[in-house]
Amino acid sequence: MSINLKDKVISEFSNFEQKLNGSKSSLLHSIRKQALEYFSKTGFPTMKNEDWRFTNINFINKYDFSFQFHPDDSNVTDADIEKFLIKDYNQNLLVFVNGFYSQRLSKLKPKGERIWIGSFADALNKRERLIEYYFNQYSNYEKDPFIALNTAYATDVACMCIFDSMEVV
Repeated sequence: MSINLKDKVISEFSNFEQKLNGSKSSLLHSIRKQALEYFSKTGFPTMKNEDWRFTNINFINKYDFSFQFHPDDSNVTDADIEKFLIKDYNQNLLVFVNGFYSQRLSKLKPKGERIWIGSFADALNKRERLIEYYFNQYSNYEKDPFIALNTAYATDVACMCIFDSMEVV
């Protein structure tokens, strides 16, 4: 039996909303709902869409995808991450497990007061107005159904705030 992934993605949104812990009334969530509305009208792209004319994604309906709405990095160790790192690369490392930022596995170097690096969830707590201002500014969900899905279900992304007069080298 073929699974209609579009319908599943749309119906799972109510489960997603229940896990938002009070942020359902936020400006960000209204953008999420608009993005899901756009996706519900367009669905997944087909080869009839100009940008997808060489890519057939019909195979995704053959799989029964599960949705995870809470972070769980308990099955991932530093050793699991280590094998993917560049040797002697001593820079910031942001680790995401199943789409969620793992503070335990990430290695962030303090940058002072003029630059801040962290997760979307941390940014919402510490810099909510900045996040509300920039959320969806650079990736318009009306241009691509996958951007719409990413916007609708956005809970954790890497965030970097570089403040005025800061030089990054």
